[in-house]
Amino acid sequence: MTLSEGIDPKQRQELKLTDERIRSVVYDFFGAGFETVASTLMWAFLYAIYFPDLQKRMQKEMDDVIGRDRLPSLADRGRLPLTEAFLAEVSRHSLLCQLHYHTAQYEIPYWKAGIIYIFLRTQLFL
Repeated sequence: MTLSEGIDPKQRQELKLTDERIRSVVYDFFGAGFETVASTLMWAFLYAIYFPDLQKRMQKEMDDVIGRDRLPSLADRGRLPLTEAFLAEVSRHSLLCQLHYHTAQYEIPYWKAGIIYIFLRTQLFL
């Protein structure tokens, strides 16, 4: 059974829907879900390392509000303004999705695109 079998053949032809296109869209959905979470965490750790004083202030805020005897919950969210502001800034300043690897008629080799991607990310700190 193919991915496009359940679709009316006429519609499939009009939409130029192929199994390859369906598979590509599904991969994009899964990739988008994983990549944004991984990128957000990476940026949060990177900013916390880059700004150790801020990291210490957030740790103190969390210790004061949550303590060390329980896990944080959504109910704590309004009582952690520094941590919330930090996470908002991570989202605002960071690249959460990868750049495409094609420009005009030139395809950038994957390893070069990775270097360009890292370069663009590091420019935020200069």
